[in-house]
Amino acid sequence: MNRIIVSMAPGEADRERSMRSVLSHDTRFEPLQIDPSIPVDLHFRLERECWIDGNLNMELKRPIDFVQSVLSGHLYDQTLSIRESGYNGCTVILGTLDEIYAAIDESNEKRLINGKFKFLNQDDRSNANASTLLRLKSFKKRSMLNGVPIFWKGDDSGFFDGDDQWKDILELAHDYLLDGDMLGFRMRPADNDREVAAASMLKKGIGSESMRILLKEYTLAFVPRGIYAKPIEELAGWGPKRCKQIEGMVRMIYK
Repeated sequence: MNRIIVSMAPGEADRERSMRSVLSHDTRFEPLQIDPSIPVDLHFRLERECWIDGNLNMELKRPIDFVQSVLSGHLYDQTLSIRESGYNGCTVILGTLDEIYAAIDESNEKRLINGKFKFLNQDDRSNANASTLLRLKSFKKRSMLNGVPIFWKGDDSGFFDGDDQWKDILELAHDYLLDGDMLGFRMRPADNDREVAAASMLKKGIGSESMRILLKEYTLAFVPRGIYAKPIEELAGWGPKRCKQIEGMVRMIYK
């Protein structure tokens, strides 16, 4: 399996150091590349030989940047750009929910009134915080509906509950590109039903109920017949004619 290629936009030295640090201990990924041509903060790419390459676009936001970019409409443009790229994408806030609440309060500390920034009184600030929080929640829902979910440290997604959010970002990227199949959650038949169904399909004339009786005593095997501990004609509910018919159609060994 090829390693995942990681590209980061230039201009964020702290982020670059953090990403290089976690990548140096994770062999699933290539070393970090700084690429000014990517349209997002972080891009993951997995080259595949048999089918289309996997790609994941990611925007990174500090809590205060997240709040301000939603209010200004900048994150709206970035979210639509990710959606229209045709690749999977998401926004990751580099902080906790408490830090987002603090950023909301900070963003409403003062407002531009008549050309001058003025501090809001407590009541106006509380109202502004509540309004901003509702707007952020609404944006988060709509972003998810557009296929670009928003994550933060300690959210309930299950991706960001580790101690190091940069390591969690790598796990998220790996899951997006490699572990997104749902086969482990498919409906499963009751005990032995799969074996019964498969065995019935192998031999015309032996239905599932007859095969179920056989499989209680025998295991199907592509080998010459062994010595039966119990002859087929002794299985309950079958007459001599049916036993002789089935005995000639299957090769089995006793369990």
